[in-house]
Amino acid sequence: MGRGGQHRAEARREDGVQLPDRGPFGAIGGERTEPAGGVWLDSFADIVASKMVALVERGAPRDFRDIFAVCQAGLVSPRECWGLWSRRQAAAGSDADAGRARLAVETHLARISQHRRIEQIADPDERSSAERVRGWFTQEFLDALG
Repeated sequence: MGRGGQHRAEARREDGVQLPDRGPFGAIGGERTEPAGGVWLDSFADIVASKMVALVERGAPRDFRDIFAVCQAGLVSPRECWGLWSRRQAAAGSDADAGRARLAVETHLARISQHRRIEQIADPDERSSAERVRGWFTQEFLDALG
């Protein structure tokens, strides 16, 4: 337990793999599954929620690509992504301020755009993909936040 009686989610190690302890919150997206071999897997909703936390907090290019890919595949909508992020933040007792989240994603995207400018991407397919992903985040994904 953390200060004030709050449970702090901490990672544990099993066979050299770091696994998060979801604490008393459990999985936000339903039951965890245990396939053969005794390895527990998070639900798809939990995976998306974790990736959303990474997008807001870290904002690495892979976070943007992963969220873009699952939304483009029709597995989840931008609005559902934000809902899962909000639920995860609430369950963890963390800040779920939409304005802060929007600013964080915009800042991460601006940093990536400065580091890897569209006009400096030599490969036409990569350039087109970067334009599409960046445009989608600014025109669709952030709009779903409200």
